[in-house]
Formats: sequence, structure tokens, C-alpha cells
Amino acid sequence: MRLDIPTLSLVLAMVHVMNAVLSLVLSVSRQTFRGAKRWIAGQICLGVSFLGLLLRPWLPPLVGIVWPNALFLLGTTLYGHSLWAFRFRRNFPKLAYLLPAVGTIAFALFYTSDFNFRAALFSAFTAIATGAIALILFYRVEPYFRVANYLTALPFALIALANATRLIVNLTGPKVPSFDSQAGFNALYLLLSIGVSSLTLFGYFMMNGIRSERALLLKDEEIERRNGDLAELARTRAMFLSIIAHDLRSPIGGSARYVRKHLLKSGTDLNTKLGAITTLAGTLDRTYELLEQLLWWSRAQEEAWAPTKVRVEVGAVFASAQALAKDMAEAKGILVRFSILPGAEALLADRECVELVVRNLLSNAIKFSDAGGEIRLRAEPSKGAVRIVVEDEGIGIDEATLSNLFKIETKRFRRGTEGELGSGFGLILCKSLVERNSGVLEIASVPGDGTTVSFSLPAPTR
Repeated sequence: MRLDIPTLSLVLAMVHVMNAVLSLVLSVSRQTFRGAKRWIAGQICLGVSFLGLLLRPWLPPLVGIVWPNALFLLGTTLYGHSLWAFRFRRNFPKLAYLLPAVGTIAFALFYTSDFNFRAALFSAFTAIATGAIALILFYRVEPYFRVANYLTALPFALIALANATRLIVNLTGPKVPSFDSQAGFNALYLLLSIGVSSLTLFGYFMMNGIRSERALLLKDEEIERRNGDLAELARTRAMFLSIIAHDLRSPIGGSARYVRKHLLKSGTDLNTKLGAITTLAGTLDRTYELLEQLLWWSRAQEEAWAPTKVRVEVGAVFASAQALAKDMAEAKGILVRFSILPGAEALLADRECVELVVRNLLSNAIKFSDAGGEIRLRAEPSKGAVRIVVEDEGIGIDEATLSNLFKIETKRFRRGTEGELGSGFGLILCKSLVERNSGVLEIASVPGDGTTVSFSLPAPTR
């Protein structure tokens, strides 16, 4: 059987050109993937390369040898770049383009050498390039796309194997007078290349299919995540309404009964009524505090709400918190120490949010500290931010409570060291407000040895 090499070269050129045209049509119709343009450019380079092989008899020896081989290596490198861009997010090693550059120089230097040496040189470069492409496709294959990756890698692995075999044959086999010989391994090599080159269009389809499958998987994951978020939001809102109903029912209902029993009852003396009014005022204060916390927490959950970030003087915030907590601290004989380190005089956040957070943290520290204890409130610089720290020497928090402290569904009431009531909402609210102001809140505690709560907010730019 006689294999006509010019005819085989023409067929190869037409296969690659048609592959490029079909790939371009698919790309224009949005059937594309990351790196598709380089894939199409590689197809074009290979088509022109084999066209140059066909025209070699009518071209000067230097042009006829260097042009097809250089374009073949460039096209193969473009394939590698395309697949790298498709598979990995990191940058393609640009040094890979030295392969076609070095190959071009080598072919230009040795174009007068005998055919077997040039064929071996070409086979060596091509085996390296196509083998590298196959390795890119075999490297850490995603489980969902294992078959598609292997099928895409198959033609490149076959080309690498064929070139390695051709390299050995041309170095050790019988001498072939020229590439235009109508028999021998070189003609068989072209015949194999025709079959393999047809698979490269299949590779385009496979990568486009993988890209579509990836997009569907990402959408499914996004839908599942959103469904989980919606379910969590529904549970949170249900819990929120339950908390409102529970937390407001007791003080309001109790206040109504207290008024009927102690204020509306006839014959009650003025001192008794005065004491009852004082008790009622305390209940109303706690109810107001709870309502304010619920309002702020609800606002912090709204995506549309954005805190107004301004320069906030830390000293003014500390003074306000101290004034509001003064009576509570003096009643328990607790000493509150304030300090502001250099570089922490101001921060960038919503003023009301910062004041509310500091007030809540200081109130909690007093509530859970023993009488005669000490609380330290300080501000310190911390890598472009200002860190506010509240340290107490109180009863602390056990590990089980600490792990669920910021979960609204596991909110638990804890009484202070002297039976002080709390909503159980304070730290949850503080965390939400700090995060909405681009900050981070942290808490560390040892039962019986006190608690340290800190939060960091951005420092204002100078």
C-alpha cells in the first residue's frame, strides 16, 4: 500500500483548518470556555503548518523547513496555554513559549542536515509539548469530570507516544532519503496524525461541556446555599418573634398586675405607692432597653441598612458609657478604669453603634462582676485599626455557654451576681453591629476568673 505524503499533508491541513472554523463558530455562538481563543489559534497554526508541509517542494529549503515546524510547535504551545487557562486559575508559565522559539532556532541552524536528524529533532520537541499537555489534563482531575478529562487528554498522549516512537525510529532505524518518500514510518506517522487531529475538535466540545457542567454545579451549590440561608433566616425570624413575645409579655403583664395591686388599691399609703412607682420605673427601663436592643438588632439584619461611618472620638464614647454606668457601678462598689493608648484616640464607624456596643459591654461587665471588683476599659492601636477591650474579674463564662453565645436560637438568660436581669441579647447585638461596621468582635473567658471582650474597628485615615 502506497501512502501519498502530499495528499496526507493536505488532508491534515484541511482537518485542522476545519476544526478551527467549527471551533470559531461554536465560540461565536457562545459555546466557549476559558482559553478557547488560544485553542482556536492553535488549530489555525497547525492547519497553516501542514499547508506549508504540502508546499515545501516549491519553497526555499530554509523557509520550507523552518516555517511548518515552527508553526506546529507554536500551535501545540497554544493548546497547552489554552488547557492551562481552562484547568487552573494561576498564570500560565510564559517560559513555555521558549519551546517554539528554541525549536525555530534549531530548525534554522540545522535545516541542511539529513532528514533523519531533522525528523528526530522535530519529534523530540513535539513529544515534549504534547506530553506536557497530556500531563496538564491528567493533573488532579476533578471527580465529576474524570472521563471528559481523560478523553480530551487521549489525542495529546497518542501524539506524544507517536513522536517518541518516531524519534527512536529516525535515530536507530533505516535511513530515509527524504520526507517525500512514499513509504516508511514517517508516512504512517502522518496517517496517525489525521486520526488524532480529528479528536481535537472533540476536545473542544468536551471542555465546553465541562464548563457548562461546572456552571450548573456552581448554580446548584448556590441554590442550596441560598435555600439554607433562607431556612436559617426563617428560623431566626421565628425565634426573634418568639423572643419579643416572651421578653415583653412578662414585664408588661407583670407591670399591669403590679399597678393594680399596689397603685390602684385603695388605702395604700404614699410611701408604699412611691416604692411601687420606683419598682415600676425600673421594670419600664428594662423593657425600654430590650425594645431598643431589638430595634437595633432588627436594623443590623437588614441588608439595605448601612451604618453612617464617621470619625468617632474614643474619649467621648468612654465618657458617655461611664456616665450611663456610673450608678450601676457605684451600687456594687465596682471601680471602672479607663485608658486610651496613643494612636487609638479615634476610629471610623457609626457613632451610635459604637456607643451602644461599649455601653452594652460595660453594662455586662458590671452585671457579672462581684461587688468591690474592678473593670478595665481601654483602647489600643492594632494594625490600622483601633481595638476596644473590656476586661472584668467576674464570674466568667463556661465553655458550653461560650460556644453558643452568639446564636439567637440558643439564647439563654443569665442573672448577674446580684440577681440583675438581662435580655440575653446584648452580645448578639454587639457582634452584629461591629460586623456591620467592618469590625470583628472576640470574647475570651475563664469561669471564676473573669471575661475579656474586645472588638476592632478601622482607624480613620490621616
